[in-house]
Amino acid sequence: MGAEVGIALLVILIVVYYLLKHYTKQATGRLYTPPHVTTPAAGSFTLSQLRKFDKSSPKRYIALCGKVYDVTSSENYAPGGGYESLPGHDATVALARMSLDPSLLDVPMESARLEAGQERAARDWAARFEEKYPVVGVLVASKKED
Repeated sequence: MGAEVGIALLVILIVVYYLLKHYTKQATGRLYTPPHVTTPAAGSFTLSQLRKFDKSSPKRYIALCGKVYDVTSSENYAPGGGYESLPGHDATVALARMSLDPSLLDVPMESARLEAGQERAARDWAARFEEKYPVVGVLVASKKED
């Protein structure tokens, strides 16, 4: 009898978790993220400014879907990490296409002609970044880069 009650309680907790996750996402358009992660600093970065925060920098920043994230805390973006080529760049198109091809870095999303599945992948990556890394600013175009 005790095991049956435990299993029933576990099933109820799982159902409640998924219901809360679903309704939170519906109400806000995305999953809840802690305020310290989603409050961007007043910074704005051009691509040339962003390039200063590459894998060799003490601070490593990546632009994704127009926001700039501080990924310094992750060894994946440090020298020798699996994603070491991404810091200092706009990685939106590369991640949307699930590729580390350097020719896809710093490509404006508007000119990339992404398929619907790739646009969804970019949004999914952005949601993961929102949960894990602080936003330090936004990516802006400079007159020289236009």
